[in-house]
Amino acid sequence: MKYNVMLTKKGAMFGLEGRVLRKYAGSIFLASLRRLTFRLVVGHQASQKLTAQGAMFGLDARIALAIFGALSVISGAALHSAIQHARVVSLVTEMQEVGKAVESYLIDVGDDLVKPTPSTYKYDDLVVEPTGIKNWEGPYYPLKEGINVGGWEVDHPIYGKLLIRSLNSNLGAANYSNGCSVAPCYYWIQVNGVKEDLVKEIDLFVDGSVAIDSGKVRIIDIDKSSVFFKGPLTLNQP
Repeated sequence: MKYNVMLTKKGAMFGLEGRVLRKYAGSIFLASLRRLTFRLVVGHQASQKLTAQGAMFGLDARIALAIFGALSVISGAALHSAIQHARVVSLVTEMQEVGKAVESYLIDVGDDLVKPTPSTYKYDDLVVEPTGIKNWEGPYYPLKEGINVGGWEVDHPIYGKLLIRSLNSNLGAANYSNGCSVAPCYYWIQVNGVKEDLVKEIDLFVDGSVAIDSGKVRIIDIDKSSVFFKGPLTLNQP
């Protein structure tokens, strides 16, 4: 009779804790699972002397193993999510800082960055004092290693290349221009070599939705591994 009562109470308690676990998320959820597992192990140690209770522990052990399995899955998913979010925040912050560097250059020099090609600006003018440019007070950005011969792109330490682009403001989806010919014109900070799922998460993080042809973040159909971040307006407009 006592054994049946014990079993009923254990079943009721486990059912109650199961409902509680489903109700809470995050750290409370994980902590509750760990406490439950601990109680199961302690219960085994207290009842180890009795064969019937030892059989009961077989069930408890299986429950404990299932809980540990659930913990490992949940923890792994949470870790992946945290790492992905850190990558998003890091890259967004970098592009914002490049935009601020361009703004500082414009304020000091009073003119736009030089364009070695119709759709790119000279990145190295932000980090190396250019000849014949007055009032330059840089460097405006710390990334100096890996600038190409023309000075209009630089190796990104994690992804592909970082470029400062001149593109029409309707950039996104099928819209991609070789330069900006229609006002308003902005500086666009481009980082390529980024995984497509991360590009979309950046768009969602900045703009609140994955709208590839609107907002501050744009994605183009012909290169979905590039993220384009809208910087300041150019001083010279068409």
